[in-house]
Amino acid sequence: MKFGSAFHFGLEAGSKSELLLAMSYLCKGNPEALLVYNGFKDAKYIVFALVTRKLALNTMIIPEQEEELDQVFTTMHAIIFYA
Repeated sequence: MKFGSAFHFGLEAGSKSELLLAMSYLCKGNPEALLVYNGFKDAKYIVFALVTRKLALNTMIIPEQEEELDQVFTTMHAIIFYA
Protein backbone atom coordinates (compact mmCIF):
# COMPACT_ATOMS: atom_id res chain seq x y z
CA MET A 1 0.00 0.00 0.00
CA LYS A 2 2.81 2.40 0.82
CA PHE A 3 4.58 1.82 -2.50
CA GLY A 4 1.43 1.89 -4.60
CA SER A 5 -0.10 4.97 -2.99
CA ALA A 6 1.51 7.35 -5.47
CA PHE A 7 -0.03 5.33 -8.31
CA HIS A 8 -3.48 5.06 -6.65
CA PHE A 9 -3.12 1.28 -6.32
CA GLY A 10 -5.99 -0.28 -4.43
CA LEU A 11 -6.91 -3.68 -3.06
CA GLU A 12 -9.08 -6.61 -4.07
CA ALA A 13 -11.21 -8.49 -1.53
CA GLY A 14 -12.76 -11.89 -2.16
CA SER A 15 -14.18 -12.64 1.29
CA LYS A 16 -15.73 -10.70 4.15
CA SER A 17 -12.56 -10.95 6.23
CA GLU A 18 -10.42 -9.68 3.33
CA LEU A 19 -12.95 -6.92 2.79
CA LEU A 20 -12.69 -5.72 6.38
CA LEU A 21 -8.89 -5.74 6.19
CA ALA A 22 -8.91 -3.86 2.89
CA MET A 23 -11.30 -1.28 4.32
CA SER A 24 -8.99 -0.64 7.26
CA TYR A 25 -5.95 -0.22 5.01
CA LEU A 26 -7.68 2.04 2.50
CA CYS A 27 -9.22 4.30 5.17
CA LYS A 28 -5.65 5.35 5.96
CA GLY A 29 -4.45 5.37 2.36
CA ASN A 30 -5.04 7.25 -0.85
CA PRO A 31 -8.72 8.24 -1.28
CA GLU A 32 -8.46 7.62 -5.05
CA ALA A 33 -7.37 4.00 -4.60
CA LEU A 34 -9.87 1.43 -5.80
CA LEU A 35 -11.39 -1.23 -3.57
CA VAL A 36 -12.57 -4.15 -5.72
CA TYR A 37 -15.11 -6.65 -4.35
CA ASN A 38 -14.56 -9.90 -6.16
CA GLY A 39 -16.20 -12.79 -4.37
CA PHE A 40 -19.56 -14.34 -3.61
CA LYS A 41 -21.99 -11.53 -2.89
CA ASP A 42 -24.47 -12.30 -0.16
CA ALA A 43 -26.50 -9.56 1.52
CA LYS A 44 -23.93 -8.83 4.27
CA TYR A 45 -21.12 -8.55 1.73
CA ILE A 46 -23.13 -6.02 -0.27
CA VAL A 47 -24.00 -4.02 2.85
CA PHE A 48 -20.28 -3.79 3.64
CA ALA A 49 -19.73 -2.48 0.10
CA LEU A 50 -22.31 0.24 0.64
CA VAL A 51 -20.77 1.16 4.00
CA THR A 52 -17.41 1.69 2.30
CA ARG A 53 -19.06 4.26 0.05
CA LYS A 54 -20.17 6.13 3.18
CA LEU A 55 -16.51 6.02 4.31
CA ALA A 56 -15.59 7.79 1.05
CA LEU A 57 -13.78 4.75 -0.36
CA ASN A 58 -13.75 4.24 -4.11
CA THR A 59 -15.51 0.87 -4.37
CA MET A 60 -16.43 -1.45 -7.21
CA ILE A 61 -18.53 -4.64 -6.98
CA ILE A 62 -17.63 -7.22 -9.64
CA PRO A 63 -20.48 -9.67 -10.24
CA GLU A 64 -19.25 -12.98 -11.63
CA GLN A 65 -22.64 -14.59 -12.19
CA GLU A 66 -26.08 -13.28 -13.08
CA GLU A 67 -27.46 -14.38 -9.70
CA GLU A 68 -24.91 -12.17 -7.94
CA LEU A 69 -26.08 -9.14 -9.90
CA ASP A 70 -29.66 -9.89 -8.86
CA GLN A 71 -28.52 -10.13 -5.22
CA VAL A 72 -26.74 -6.78 -5.46
CA PHE A 73 -29.85 -5.03 -6.83
CA THR A 74 -32.20 -6.74 -4.35
CA THR A 75 -30.03 -5.79 -1.37
CA MET A 76 -29.55 -2.22 -2.55
CA HIS A 77 -33.29 -1.85 -3.13
CA ALA A 78 -34.07 -3.17 0.35
CA ILE A 79 -31.59 -0.80 1.97
CA ILE A 80 -32.73 2.25 0.05
CA PHE A 81 -36.49 1.78 0.38
CA TYR A 82 -36.89 -0.09 3.67
CA ALA A 83 -34.11 1.23 5.89
